[in-house]
Amino acid sequence: MAERPVLMGLDLGTSSIRALAFDESGSTLAEGSVPTPVRKTGEDYAHYEPDETWQAVVQAIRSALAGLAPGDRVAGIAAASIGESAVPVDADGRPTHPAIAWFDKRTEPQCRALAEMIGGQEMAAITGLSVEPIFGIFKMKWIQENAPDAYDRARTWLNMADYAAYRLCGVVATDYSLASRTYALDLARLEWSEAMIEAAGVDANLFPPLRPSGAALGTVTAEAAALTGLPETCVVAAGGHDHICGSLAAGAFHEGVTLNSMGSAENVLNVLEACPRDFDATALGFDHGVLVTEAAHYFRLAGCRTSGVSVQWGTELFGVTGPDELARLAAQAPPGSSGVRYLPHLRFATPPCVTKPATGVFWGLSPDVTKADMCRAILEGLAFDTQRLIDAMADLPGGSRPTEIRAIGGSIRNDLLMTMKAAVAPCPTVVVSQPEAVSQGAAILAGVAAGLYRDAESGVEAMSVEGREVPRDPALAEIYGRLYRDEVLEQYDRAMALSRDFS
Repeated sequence: MAERPVLMGLDLGTSSIRALAFDESGSTLAEGSVPTPVRKTGEDYAHYEPDETWQAVVQAIRSALAGLAPGDRVAGIAAASIGESAVPVDADGRPTHPAIAWFDKRTEPQCRALAEMIGGQEMAAITGLSVEPIFGIFKMKWIQENAPDAYDRARTWLNMADYAAYRLCGVVATDYSLASRTYALDLARLEWSEAMIEAAGVDANLFPPLRPSGAALGTVTAEAAALTGLPETCVVAAGGHDHICGSLAAGAFHEGVTLNSMGSAENVLNVLEACPRDFDATALGFDHGVLVTEAAHYFRLAGCRTSGVSVQWGTELFGVTGPDELARLAAQAPPGSSGVRYLPHLRFATPPCVTKPATGVFWGLSPDVTKADMCRAILEGLAFDTQRLIDAMADLPGGSRPTEIRAIGGSIRNDLLMTMKAAVAPCPTVVVSQPEAVSQGAAILAGVAAGLYRDAESGVEAMSVEGREVPRDPALAEIYGRLYRDEVLEQYDRAMALSRDFS
């Protein structure tokens, strides 16, 4: 039987770790999924045990391999992951400390101290990032101050996708999109920033070599092959930040396209023509980054950090069995949710905002409000929040009004939410047919490293990502357009001020 080359993409996400196998044309051949093992140790305190994460990766890979045909051979593999969590690793390759969860707030003192020392404008001019505690260098600093032995034993700092790649092939490296989330990358120079590293007082040697996404790092080691079932000939590629790999697969690195990546956290991405020089937008919470493949692709990124989290929280709060049941209940309420509004800022505020810490807010409650109204208000709040962000990004320097919004991620399966978003948006909303676009983006990078594609753009074309336009209900669009313009936008600032007062 002739062998068929297969590409595998890993997605190390907030809620689950997935491994998907694709053929060269992008057809999904098999998949495996395991809940992301996370240890919650207090309010907004959480971490990932590296060995537990690796075991989940192994299990997901083995589950995917079990679904392949006998003649299928995995030629390449790459990982995409959450962007700000990382594992400190010692000289023998052993983790010295758990990976602090990306959303963990314990690093606020380290963030404030560096901002007071350097100033937000200078920090933004180097990194392109807003000032908030989630970024990697603040986690590194927290470990240095609170677990000095773990810090002293560390020899490198590996983002979650980097750590998976390291366990697969034994090579230490990171790509530029994940480096963009460390607060230590000089965005314009595309190198580690001596100024940021020196100001933070951390060891420059901890930052791994920078490699383009899709670069071949090595092949699967004998030990990893025995654990996972992957062949030792399988090439391991440098991957990237999950939202960015999903953007690549969705064809969002093109002018006029705005990407809406919808998972536990939700992000909106706009591609930029070049590295921006004006970073005033960072003061309002907007971030900038870069994906390097054959060229550097700069982008602006911001989002609602508790989008999917809001839905999951709603299911628990109102005692429904899951997101589908919440949507079914929400559909029983009228558009506008009987006057109830929801601000979905359960941990962090969605830009534009002057401070990220926040709490969620319901308003417009009365004795006549039902559970269905509350469930619908959650979904409407997410739709309004995203559109406000898209509109704000379009007004920034280098921004433009999108001609199309492309949606990816697990939440695209929520038909009612997508109908709401399409009704609010002034341009077509397209749901990408591959719900696991993050894994597909990683697989494209694996294909470049394995030599199946000439470059990343060729891989995107070969995998022929398709989508369907969400039908726009004219009556619903009229209702939501009026609510959004005449009520929600007017009330947003007051709701956000109240949110900050209680954060």
